[in-house]
Amino acid sequence: YQSVLADFNNDGFLDILIGGQEDFLLINNKNKSFIINNVPFGIQDIASFSIGDANNDGFIDVFASYTGIYSSDFDPDKLFVNSQNENNYLALALKGITSNRKGIGAKVMIYGEWGQQMRYIKSGVGYGTSNSLTARFGLDEANTIDSLIIVWPSGVREKYESLEINSHYLATESICIQELLNISSSTHILDCNNPTALVNVNANNQSISWSNGDAGNDITVEKYDHIFAITQESNGCTNISQTIIIDTLATLVKPELTLLDDVITCDKSTIQIKSRNGQDYLWQDGTEDDKFNATISGNYVAKNFNDCDTVASDPIDIEFVDPAFTSQDSTIIITETSIINLEGPNDSVIWYQDSLQTHEIGTGMFFETDSIKNDTVFYYQYQIDQVAPIYIGGESISKSEGEQLFIEENFNPKLFFAVEKTVQLNTISVNALVSGIRAIEIFSITENEVVYVDTLDIDSGISIIDIYTVLQPGEYEMSNDPSLSMQTIGSNSPQFRHTVNQITYPYLIDDFIIIRSSNLGEDNYPNFFDWTVAPILEECISGLFKYEIDYDPISQTNLLESSTFKIYPNPADDYLYINSDIIINDIKVFGIDGRRHFSTTPLESNIKLDLSSLPKGSFILAITTDQGNFNQKVVKM
Repeated sequence: YQSVLADFNNDGFLDILIGGQEDFLLINNKNKSFIINNVPFGIQDIASFSIGDANNDGFIDVFASYTGIYSSDFDPDKLFVNSQNENNYLALALKGITSNRKGIGAKVMIYGEWGQQMRYIKSGVGYGTSNSLTARFGLDEANTIDSLIIVWPSGVREKYESLEINSHYLATESICIQELLNISSSTHILDCNNPTALVNVNANNQSISWSNGDAGNDITVEKYDHIFAITQESNGCTNISQTIIIDTLATLVKPELTLLDDVITCDKSTIQIKSRNGQDYLWQDGTEDDKFNATISGNYVAKNFNDCDTVASDPIDIEFVDPAFTSQDSTIIITETSIINLEGPNDSVIWYQDSLQTHEIGTGMFFETDSIKNDTVFYYQYQIDQVAPIYIGGESISKSEGEQLFIEENFNPKLFFAVEKTVQLNTISVNALVSGIRAIEIFSITENEVVYVDTLDIDSGISIIDIYTVLQPGEYEMSNDPSLSMQTIGSNSPQFRHTVNQITYPYLIDDFIIIRSSNLGEDNYPNFFDWTVAPILEECISGLFKYEIDYDPISQTNLLESSTFKIYPNPADDYLYINSDIIINDIKVFGIDGRRHFSTTPLESNIKLDLSSLPKGSFILAITTDQGNFNQKVVKM
């Protein structure tokens, strides 16, 4: 499919590179035989390629492409940079005057201790490709070049001597030969620390112009650009530099995570948060990785950062619940026979009369007791409200935007996937080319039956489709009902966009679902993007908690006169002052409902009572002394 002759190791002998259904690199043995490298670029064969010196180090690099024609598993184009060795080289570019501009068709020969080497300048080699038009010669360990001869397409023959090894020259037809200009830059990345780049060229006494329109030996670059310099002498001798790229710091993208929202769970195992695109992020413990294991309750954030900025993901709050500590025992003190309304955490509460839970007396968040006139205990237990983790996976719907790709009308695309653990498939996203009614189907290959189907009126553009169905472990396929779509939109295909942009089957959605491939092959991802799933959580039952009812009536006997005490201010804010001529042994503060809020034993006659812990409302102050008791209603403001 593609082949080229080139000296890849600069030993002075041409090697052969072949690409296509298989690739080979034949290294010249210098004795009319070759050593075959069957995997020059790894286990995946390159289909086509172009060669040149991408980094100007004197060694030939390969820009390779892959294809789905012979294999359904292919990668985006790649640049393979030569690993180099100690061998020397010479490179020569041509500028035609009478001949064509690039000197295509010229013959270039160099002479030295090796004898002669010859290169033809060709505009095309192999099938539909073009390589660098620079003539490149490997010199092995030779340190000198005797001479160089150029035979131009016009017939002009030129000879040059005293050329330096490990150099790149530009020859202008019938005028001159010069080593390529060398340019340098103070930085190649513009950022907050280096907002400008100072670029310099090593040319003297010549007219210098730059690709961005500037002139002179030194220029300042303030934005992204590909920069090179050109010199022109009065005799027509032209020279040019290699191109350098002045880049800008990449715009930071907000991290996308596979875990979408907050989690509340009784499951004590680890919850793993992953980067959706595999990029490493900074986590709160200082590690940089594409995943983080959450093992304790907390707020989790991933950060994408560089030297100048930081962008954080949306925070995710994860709460690991211990059922034994989701509530607490309570005590209610009543001062008279009462009916009490007890309240639990949610509507799932079951109320019991005994700690062995043999006698159920009620259900629901609220429970009204019978009339209570002695110490009593009520028990309750409830189902803890959990929030399951929601994971997202599959290809991103953003891949479908801007791509005008859809399946031909008579073909119904399918995605094949496996369910590893029982899971609820919540939603998928589609990008429709036309509005219309479709039916989304999930077929169980394992059970040989349709396990989900829903008919939907889907607008053109991006839509999120609710699925919310539980899938058991097994093999499945997801598709459209072609008979319905033929009736509604005139096509077996649902006319959803798909993508062929860097497909990376299989797609893992945490450890629940594996999207394996499509019926269009592994180079195509059709129809159904951004799958969201949630595990089926086991019920989480709380520990057994209790309300203790303490019957403690306020004494109505041996009451002292109110003149014995001065209580002020009433109503009060945070503090209540009590003055008396006798020692106060005990103070209890009750609510109107009989609940005791607190008590204190001051053993003093003048007291500053702190009410700041009480809510606003009315309370009963019960004072006990050696001489008698006193009750007073007070109001907290």
